[in-house]
Amino acid sequence: MSVDPENVQANIEKIEASIDGSTADFLVFPEACTSGFPYRRLKEVARANHAFLDSVLARQKASGDNRTLLLPLLIEQGGQFFNRQFIVSRGQVQVTYDKIHLIGLLGEDRFLAAGERAASTDIHEFHAGLATCYDLRFPEIFRKLIPMGVNLFVIPAMWPVERASHLGALARARAIENLSYVIVCNATGQCGSLSLCGHSMIVDPKGEIVAEAAEEVTTLTANLSLEVVKSWRAAFPALDDMRML
Repeated sequence: MSVDPENVQANIEKIEASIDGSTADFLVFPEACTSGFPYRRLKEVARANHAFLDSVLARQKASGDNRTLLLPLLIEQGGQFFNRQFIVSRGQVQVTYDKIHLIGLLGEDRFLAAGERAASTDIHEFHAGLATCYDLRFPEIFRKLIPMGVNLFVIPAMWPVERASHLGALARARAIENLSYVIVCNATGQCGSLSLCGHSMIVDPKGEIVAEAAEEVTTLTANLSLEVVKSWRAAFPALDDMRML
């Protein structure tokens, strides 16, 4: 999706329309999907995001919706602001993940607090590890998640046009080295000063791209099978040789 940093409500309406119009078991949205990064209005954005999250949970409870959603939101807690993923299902927050690696080059670390722990959770038949955008450049977090039983990585992003070629290379590398599926959901278009490249993708455990978007706004869908992971890990058991130094 494209994200308008000046209009949180319009972004929320896009997200709600996507949720209402989808029959997928698991829906993923881009990093900071309601707001982008209007750092001077973080309190206002955080209030709106808390209200939006409460609304999503209430709607799921009322409808008995058992789909799983990944909503990455800017949130305030204890006087600090976090770039936080919420995995929600059946009207409950299943797990949260705060982005660990903040981009000093873009001043993220001046306005947001870094997360301090890796996070994983069951999503239907998979056990998913969570990472956000810039985290993709740091393989250590992915290696930390593998011993937790992870076989799928989910990475919402706001990846810029000027480094578009890195996105696919890094997503495929994380899939190949960890013998796991990788889902990258990237925003597209202009978001404040950021020009975003789109090209959301789903990569299989061999590093083959299962589905990839272009730069246009779209809904990318694919069927994932745990058997694909199991069979490749059995045929090429590289993770058995992993040594954590």
